[in-house]
Amino acid sequence: MRNLAEGIKRIRQEDEVGCGIACVAMVTGKTYSQAKKFFLERVFLPTDRKLLTRHYQLRRALRTLRITTEKRGFRNWRSIESLSIVPINRRKDGSWHWIVFVPNGVRPYILDPMAGKGRRRYDFRGVKARGLYIAVLISNGSITKLRLKKERDGRH
Repeated sequence: MRNLAEGIKRIRQEDEVGCGIACVAMVTGKTYSQAKKFFLERVFLPTDRKLLTRHYQLRRALRTLRITTEKRGFRNWRSIESLSIVPINRRKDGSWHWIVFVPNGVRPYILDPMAGKGRRRYDFRGVKARGLYIAVLISNGSITKLRLKKERDGRH
């Protein structure tokens, strides 16, 4: 059985509040610019002034890209069993930061799109998640197959 984490690369956010866009880019294998363009054209409303992303917008983007997701309640890091987009470190204004959780067998890690953060983070101390996260529900290898097909067709 293939490891679902295989091929997931960290994408840095290029905008102050572009963490959700970067997480979708990581899950889909797109660049940040491609994902941002997709959000501006197909996800955000014309009245959206900031690139802040909510659960429903991330799920809509992934659904449009034919990736099935499900909202699940966060209990602890070890309870997450699939590739997921997780909101962390809620702020007083109600906003939060999105990261990608990669289960990777016995050594799970997170990919943080914020500039300056390391490639993979295995230590979750200080990373406070709560509420609902977005589980990516696809069969093993589906993302990799999607990426390989895009590369073969000359699309990225």
